[in-house]
Parts: sequence; structure tokens; C-alpha cells
Amino acid sequence: MGRGFAIAVCLVGLLSPTLTAQTLLPPALRERGEPLTLQRLEELADQYHPILPRDRAQIDAARGVATQAGMWNNPRFDTNNPQVFNGRNTALNAGFQQEIPVMGKKRLDQAASNEVARQQEYNLSQDRYSLLTSIRQQFYQVLSDQRRIQVLTEMVEVLEKSYRAGEELKKGGLAAEIDLVPLRIEWRRAVGNLQASERLLASDRKQLSDLVGLPGLVDRDVMGQFSGDYPIFYEDQINRYVTQQHTQVRIAQAVIAQTKVQLRRAEVEPFPNPYMGPAYQYGLVPGLEQFWFNIQFDIPVLNRNQGGIRAARGNVRASEENLVAIQYNLLNQAHNLIGQYESARAVVGEYEKNILPDSRDGLQKALDAYSKRTMDLATFLTVQRSVVQANSDYLDALNNLWSSAVQLAGLLQLDRFR
Repeated sequence: MGRGFAIAVCLVGLLSPTLTAQTLLPPALRERGEPLTLQRLEELADQYHPILPRDRAQIDAARGVATQAGMWNNPRFDTNNPQVFNGRNTALNAGFQQEIPVMGKKRLDQAASNEVARQQEYNLSQDRYSLLTSIRQQFYQVLSDQRRIQVLTEMVEVLEKSYRAGEELKKGGLAAEIDLVPLRIEWRRAVGNLQASERLLASDRKQLSDLVGLPGLVDRDVMGQFSGDYPIFYEDQINRYVTQQHTQVRIAQAVIAQTKVQLRRAEVEPFPNPYMGPAYQYGLVPGLEQFWFNIQFDIPVLNRNQGGIRAARGNVRASEENLVAIQYNLLNQAHNLIGQYESARAVVGEYEKNILPDSRDGLQKALDAYSKRTMDLATFLTVQRSVVQANSDYLDALNNLWSSAVQLAGLLQLDRFR
């Protein structure tokens, strides 16, 4: 899934061949051909990607489980007395018994299930932010592809110009055929890289469409800023968010609340739920009628749920330690990404301020000098290759910068990025 980042996407193979963005989108959107900005792609993913309605359905299911957990058991037909069929001495009984939960057991069961529903709500947010992060990663990959094609197109033109200059020198008797070979190789190599980049762009567009949930949507250039005005992140704000407000932290906190409720539930389990209810007996012979009231319950002398209570206490402790582990893990990710982002930003700044301007100026001077035979072929090729490499390294640095920036935005779980 595009350069090492993946998320569950709609299964394109299961879709009908005609089920594309052109058939899924409303007519107004199909006809407009509006610019494909990052914000618009995110809005479309919110509307069309199946992972979000799936998670909403899971929330609804969890809420249903919570509702059911708080409901009392149905009364049962039970007289606690046998039916007697013996001619005139026949005695028939009718009655029911109802289990009466004590010590707030049903309330505790429902509270624990409510925490599970809360976890599902946070899972929805988690999946949404993961989806947005993947879309943003792929969006900037497509931007990078578009920028790389622009740069390679310029390089092809420059290298072709160098080759043509060599041909002019050859015509004037100032260069041999062998001198043109490395120039031609460099030019054709750049052409090959350009063609490969164009094919890679087509593939990355398809992946971006799949991530949005609308196969075939991205059929043209996306619109966005790839260089200049880079985002600024503040480490203290990131640290505070990932340790207090991140959805993984919220889920872990909900699990702690759930296990504490379950511990209390385990502690009250030994208190027996009585079964009670009225019963009535009647017979064919007058005088057999009688009425009584049943009450039954277990006597907690052997099983006082010792193992269940111990297990519940262990679950509480484990969930508390898991929260700390999650916070440390998120902090580790944040510090790693901040370091990568700041490093990439420093590299990009150096390229934009010094390296690229110097390389462009040096290449023009080298081309002029080679055309006038004041520079030998080996030196000219060295300058030419260094310029091509500088542009390639600059694009790689930009890729690293935006990859780190998008992942930081994912850690901050930003609804809007750029």
C-alpha cells in the first residue's frame, strides 16, 4: 500500500467492474471535475469509505449488548411442587418464580458493557484518523510523483541540450563520436527514469483512489503545496496530547474503567440472587386449594468467587500498566517522528537555500564552458550528474519531510491537515 503504509481499504476485486468513482459519485460532483485537493479527498473518504459505517455498526451492536446486559431474566413457570394426577385426588399447581438480582449486579453488568461501547466509539475515531493518515501519505506521494516528473522533464531537456551541444562540437571537429556516448547515455537514462516515474504516478493515483473508497476517482493531477511553508510542530503540545487525549489512551482508560466495574461485579457475585414467587394449588376435591410463596437461593459457603475476584484484580492491574505502556510507546513515536521531521526540514532548507541554486548556476556555466571547449568532458559529466543527483536527493528529502509531518499529524489526530 504505497511506500510502506497501509490501511484496510475497500476490496476492489469484489466490486463490479462498472462500480467506479464515476458511478458512485453524485452527478453534480461527476460533472464539475473539481480540483482534487487533500481536503476534498478527506471529505469524500468520510462519505464513501466502508470502514466508517462498519465501525458505526459495531458501536450500535455494542450498545445493544449493553442494553441487554442490564435486563432482568424472564420469570419462569415454577411452583416448587409436583403436579399430581390421581383421579379425584388430582392436585394441579400454578405459579412462577423471578430471579431478583442483588447488590446492583445488573447495573454493574450494564456499566461494564457501556465501557465496551465507549471503546468502540474510540475505535471509530482511531480508524478514521488512521484512514486520514494513509490518505495524506498517499496524497503527498502523488504530489511527489508529479513534482519528480516535472524535475525529470527539465533534466531531460537539459541533458538533451548537452547532447546536442556535443553533436555541434563533433560537427565542428572539436569532439569525437566516443565523446557523445556518455552524453547520450545520461540523456536516455533520464528519459527512462521519466517514463518509470509516469507509470509510478498512474499506480499511486489508483492507490489513492482506493484509500478514499472510490476506485478510479484520481484520474488527474492532485492540487497541493509540496514545497515551502512547511508545518510547525511543538514538542510539548505533542507530548501532552499523546499522553492524555490520544484515542489509544482513551481506549486504555475505558478498559481500566471496565475492569474496575468487573472487579466490583466479581466481589458481589457471592451474594446470592434469590428466586421467589407465588404458587397456587387446586384440586377436584374441595379443600385441596392452597397458596404459598417460594424463595430459593444458593448458600455461599464453599464458592465465594475467590478465583474470579483474583482474576478481576489482576485485570485491573494489567489494564493500568497497559495504559502506561501505551503512553510511553506514543511518546517514543512522537520523539522519533519529531527528530525525523526536524532533520528532513533542515536538509530541505539547505537544498532550497544553497544546493539547488548553486547546482543550477553551476550546470549552466558548465554547459557554456563545455560548448566553448573550455571544460573537458569528464568534468562536465561530473557537474551534470551532481545536478541530477542533487534534484533527486532534494525530492527524497521532501518525501521524508512530508511523511514525518503526516505521521505527526496522525499522532495529533488532526481533522484537517494543510
